[in-house]
Amino acid sequence: MTVRNLDIELLKALDANEWERLQAEYHDRVFGYVKRQIGDPELASDLTQDTFLGAVRGIRNFNPRYNVEQFLMGIARNKVIDHLRRKRPEIHVPDREDDSTGFFGSLPSDSPSSHRVLEGREKILRQKGALVTCLRDLVGELWDKRDFRRLMAI
Repeated sequence: MTVRNLDIELLKALDANEWERLQAEYHDRVFGYVKRQIGDPELASDLTQDTFLGAVRGIRNFNPRYNVEQFLMGIARNKVIDHLRRKRPEIHVPDREDDSTGFFGSLPSDSPSSHRVLEGREKILRQKGALVTCLRDLVGELWDKRDFRRLMAI
């Protein structure tokens, strides 16, 4: 079932009937996208509702260059990304030296010690530094050659 085009001005005026039409038209698509990304139907339902709430809050900034579906799916995408960022576990590095042979015995061998975690972080920082140096040199060379096509690709 396809409804007539939604009236953005009515949505901006927070017309309840127009918002009901919008939700009826796009709820299943938004929910389907969020559920595919998250996997948990209950959480997907919550994020879908957050998406529509975000649409109500952001409709005044609607860019007519996009259509309503792009507007909603962009909000849904951001809600999913925000959720995944919050969900990502952080590695805790203790302030003191690794004391894996304490009162409760040794840590399992698959548990990273603080020393190994720090070594891993240092390795990543060295790799990033090398990448930055290489990219800076490449950009400088391309700039000197006025090869703007390749600069834009980078």
